[in-house]
Amino acid sequence: MSKVRAVICIASFFICFVFPQSRVRSQSSDASHSGVSKSARYFPVGVFDKQTVHGSPRGAWYGRELAAMNEPSLFESRDDKKLHAYRFLWLRSFHRPVSVRLSINSGGDGFVVTKMTDGKGGRGGKLIVDSKINLDRSHIEEVMEKLQALNFWSMQTEESSGTAERRDALGQSKATIPHVDGAQWILEGAQNGKYHVVDRWSPGDSAYARFCKHLLELGEVDEKDVY
Repeated sequence: MSKVRAVICIASFFICFVFPQSRVRSQSSDASHSGVSKSARYFPVGVFDKQTVHGSPRGAWYGRELAAMNEPSLFESRDDKKLHAYRFLWLRSFHRPVSVRLSINSGGDGFVVTKMTDGKGGRGGKLIVDSKINLDRSHIEEVMEKLQALNFWSMQTEESSGTAERRDALGQSKATIPHVDGAQWILEGAQNGKYHVVDRWSPGDSAYARFCKHLLELGEVDEKDVY
């Protein structure tokens, strides 16, 4: 009986201590190779107003979504001379978060990386889409023409009021109403040490929205609920 008890004790030791530790090491190893630092800063300090969304500043919210997608920080990488990239982060009130990042190579061609998490309401979730599509020079030239027409680098990061404005039939301002249901359209750019970000709330059929939709098309994002 003593031998049997000894075998049982040894088996219990391996089950309770060795196996759980090996699982933890595996998870930790995966996290260490995620490619995104937990301390990554995605946006310049103070670039957004002090409005909070979901209990935290908007920049912190956007950064969490990009980190969940294992996306690099364009802001921190802006001094990389090889970097020429634009990223559209789409956070809708009732749908999954989407990111489309366009990278342009020195030869004039490039690629888009599309990512989506399974979170709801533009928040959180696990990565469910991670695709890369190569683009030839003609596609890149088309994007750059649209970007130049948009005058992206000179756009204000935010609209002046930060809220939607209601007007009467004569066009007179009546009141401002806070954002409730809609979507944040965040567009970043990094090139030659420069970094810029533009943030709009449900921009409708504006030139800004059309450019962002073009990035969605390049990334083959098949979403019918655009708002």
